Amino acid sequence: MKINKGIIVSCQAEEGSAFNNVTSIVNFAIEAERGGAVGVRIEGYENIKAVKRAIRIPVIGIIKRLYTTGNVWITPTIQDAVLVEQAGADFIAVDATGRKDALHKNDGWQYLEEICMGTNIPVIGDMAWSGWMHKNIFKAEECGCKYLSTTLSGYTEYCNSMDEPDFNFLRCLTDISSLPIIAEGRYSNEHHIKQAKNIGAHNIVIGTAITRPHLITTKFQEMYNE
Repeated sequence: MKINKGIIVSCQAEEGSAFNNVTSIVNFAIEAERGGAVGVRIEGYENIKAVKRAIRIPVIGIIKRLYTTGNVWITPTIQDAVLVEQAGADFIAVDATGRKDALHKNDGWQYLEEICMGTNIPVIGDMAWSGWMHKNIFKAEECGCKYLSTTLSGYTEYCNSMDEPDFNFLRCLTDISSLPIIAEGRYSNEHHIKQAKNIGAHNIVIGTAITRPHLITTKFQEMYNE
């Protein structure tokens, strides 16, 4: 299976949200497909399993963990990846930053290679900007990733937090890698979509701008209050 060019919707809900349940996640995915999305990104075994039964477009599955630093760790181990595959996902998104956690003996590349070699569905390498991108991109490709994404840019200790998409990082990936590149992280308007497409993104992932009604409402209320 491949992912067609276009919009992918990240159908996830944070702790405390009224949408943080399987039924709501499935409904988000159904509506994303109805709106023309070419894929969805889903977190958690039960959510992946239920969404896969409900839609026909590709499902990118992840399991979120945390590094001991508190930073998000995407599908860090082969055990997590196998769960994603068993749930029925068509693709697995995996941390491809090479970071090593203090409590684990292997570095991130060893875990990534183990997942690429030990599962039967394509792996998407979730990357972030660092000072040695040529090396990291080569390592992600060497490990066996079939797609690369900008998902973790702005969310690791090696890069600054930001409010806008990291277009420079997206351009870096499209310039260096021959793999399809997925743009993700703070994409929320027409300008963002057009710029990412012009840079060469194969896909653009939209999450918060679609699946966080309370933040969307807050944004409109702030406009009203100005």
